[in-house]
Amino acid sequence: MNDPRRLSVLLLPLLLAPGCSQGLLPELNRVLRDPAVSSPQVSSLDREYRIEISWEADPAAEQYALERAEDAMAGGYAEIYRGSDTSYSDTDCQDQGRYLFRLTKTRGNRVFGPSGAVLGVGSATCKDELEPNDSEQQATELAYDRRANLSYYRATPSLYPGRELQDTDWYWLDIPPHRIASLLITQVGLPPGSEYTFLYFYQKGTTPLHVINNQLIAVPNPSPETRRIFFKLYLNPADFIVEPTLGGGTLVDYTLSLYSILSM
Repeated sequence: MNDPRRLSVLLLPLLLAPGCSQGLLPELNRVLRDPAVSSPQVSSLDREYRIEISWEADPAAEQYALERAEDAMAGGYAEIYRGSDTSYSDTDCQDQGRYLFRLTKTRGNRVFGPSGAVLGVGSATCKDELEPNDSEQQATELAYDRRANLSYYRATPSLYPGRELQDTDWYWLDIPPHRIASLLITQVGLPPGSEYTFLYFYQKGTTPLHVINNQLIAVPNPSPETRRIFFKLYLNPADFIVEPTLGGGTLVDYTLSLYSILSM
């Protein structure tokens, strides 16, 4: 009875009977279709020392098994959940700890997966209240001084290539014609004038600029009309993960201010 082809032959007379096909067809499709192998969704830095993992319900699966591995640690994956729920909260995580999650589905004695791994990060610090502002479409208006944070994490490339989390903060402001705005960006914990910030500034159509701590950045508008300027702040991992073969990451607090708007 485990052979789907045999099952379809046995059910065919029932499907042809009046009134039976409407109720049996969805159930038959569920039985005959294999569960789809898909990676879970992982949300980090939303709550202290907590990583949220979820996945789509699959009618063809009877159970889900969630596995976790610590980046660059021996021992590989260990199962942390098995059941029929479609979400799991991982509270057994350390500050700055990097974890890989993958999902397996079961039906009867058959196993489907595991899925590809997804990176999650435990942290004592949460995302700032301006999130989500990771795209130009979600940019935050620089109407007053902002305090926020940026993060970047990646798993060990040789073990989990391409698994990374990167936060980017987009902002916008309107600059009147023939005026120049001056922005002040400060990485918390560093003295003014320090060149050892991890922050980078990018305005559309310009070259990325490494931020010097608490030093003014000029944003001109030479046009005869008011222009809405979009720019972003981000971290360059090469500044704090010195070896390209290593995993790692950091979270940086910063402040952003509109210092002045003056005539050009």
